[in-house]
Amino acid sequence: MGICALCLQSRELKEQSHLMPKFVGRWLKDTSATGRLRNAMDANVPRQDLPKKPFLCEECEDRFEKFETAFSKNVFRPYVYEELDAQGLKTYTLNSIEYEEWLLKFAMSVLWRHLAWEQVIDEGMRPEQIGMLATFQEDARKYLLELSSQPQGCETHVLFIQSIRSHSDPLPEQVHERAETYLLRSVDPTVVWNADALGVFVKLGVVGVYTSLLPLPMAEMKGTLVGIRGRLSIRQEFGPFISRFLLIDRPAQTYKSYNVSVAQQQAIEERVRKDLNRSHSSMSLAADRGNEHIKMLKQMGKSSE
Repeated sequence: MGICALCLQSRELKEQSHLMPKFVGRWLKDTSATGRLRNAMDANVPRQDLPKKPFLCEECEDRFEKFETAFSKNVFRPYVYEELDAQGLKTYTLNSIEYEEWLLKFAMSVLWRHLAWEQVIDEGMRPEQIGMLATFQEDARKYLLELSSQPQGCETHVLFIQSIRSHSDPLPEQVHERAETYLLRSVDPTVVWNADALGVFVKLGVVGVYTSLLPLPMAEMKGTLVGIRGRLSIRQEFGPFISRFLLIDRPAQTYKSYNVSVAQQQAIEERVRKDLNRSHSSMSLAADRGNEHIKMLKQMGKSSE
């Protein structure tokens, strides 16, 4: 027994509540070179699953599962299996994806879950930013329980992420050397903030969900905005703020203490040798090639200075 984080009732909690939807973990394992998962913060511990703990009652877990099923069927699977090629590049096989309110409900469910899962407030935030996050979290909770309309004072976006290899122009030196690994192989829930911006970001492999509380509107974002119903474009523009976050700021934070021991590197190489076909067709290898592409484009940037 415990207090369900969503309905706030004292009920028996499901033992297997995941922070991230289970279909994301399955895709990451299926497209990896080794069939295992690794956390950049603790890269020497291979894992079989994404984080989970008792968190929701069965009724609330079932409520979320409906949104997750619709998102997986109509958005995630078409994008990763039909739109992206083996290198993580968009093929533009799909022009757009039609959606109903289940998409906004799904977005709110993953954003709310991150805020409610653990303490995410950074000590450097201003009091008004902390208050805005708390208000959004409670408004999202009520919306998911159908106690109120969709949260106000925010914009929600769904991002279709692809390989950096779609980019051929010189890159600045600040682009992180492992940015491609972050783009193609990471799951990452975080609060995004600085003096002028505040939002919540949840990265589900190659699909991102972002709600901006500041600034409003995000006019530089094209084809990403989610409403009650509509169409999401595959041809999107993220604008300079989100692009910098994906290529520079967040990879630097994620991989600042990244280190794989010699023993674990040998274990990885051994698993790769046991199934070379899997390795050669994996998104893990595509990410490694993308990181090499970053080095080349950064060198082009230096040469043009």
